[in-house]
Amino acid sequence: MKIHSLTLLSTNIDSMREFYTNVISLKLVESDSQSFTLQAGFTRLAFSTANNGTLPKHHFAFNIPPNLFQEAKTWLAERTALIRGKEGQVEFDFSNWNALGMYFIDPAGNIGELIARDMLPPAQATKFSADHILSVSEIGVPVPDVPGTVVLLHRAAGLQPYRGETETFTAVGDENGLLIVVQQGREWYPRTGISAEPSPLEIRFESNQKRFHLQLIDSGVSIQAE
Repeated sequence: MKIHSLTLLSTNIDSMREFYTNVISLKLVESDSQSFTLQAGFTRLAFSTANNGTLPKHHFAFNIPPNLFQEAKTWLAERTALIRGKEGQVEFDFSNWNALGMYFIDPAGNIGELIARDMLPPAQATKFSADHILSVSEIGVPVPDVPGTVVLLHRAAGLQPYRGETETFTAVGDENGLLIVVQQGREWYPRTGISAEPSPLEIRFESNQKRFHLQLIDSGVSIQAE
């Protein structure tokens, strides 16, 4: 599964634009007073101003080459604070996913992640930069009914659970792209104190050589082939 574009609602648009272009160093593709779009590997990542006093907080992850994880950790820590786990660690070992991850919080309160998956090809470089970000590889999708949403995603787009499923958390997709389907109200990992609450988002992705448009709206997940 490949996430070609992701559009999220956000607060603090000016601070967010500054953070992602000057701190994370992603390329700015489009920008106006109410929104901006970034290039993150092969993914277009867009943020638009949230209205009606809402305070959306999302979780998303960027894939990075597996051999540059330590270099990326040093690079990111020089630019922004890393989220620490209960033992004070900033490096998180997802052995069941053959991956290592690190987390940060952006100016709008979103939980961002850089994740290195062993099954992806290594980079030729030995020094990390934002140019080595491969794509947006995860987006959190909070819903009232996790199992029902997983069934919907399988029927509509053929997406399969990735390495296990529970009543409150199931990732669907593969190493290139995952929808993190979580129970509404569940705390975002790791110990963020931030509740996973639905907020409108749009994803355009490719799976099994077909393209799909997914929306998370007030009534739940909507998905259609393009």
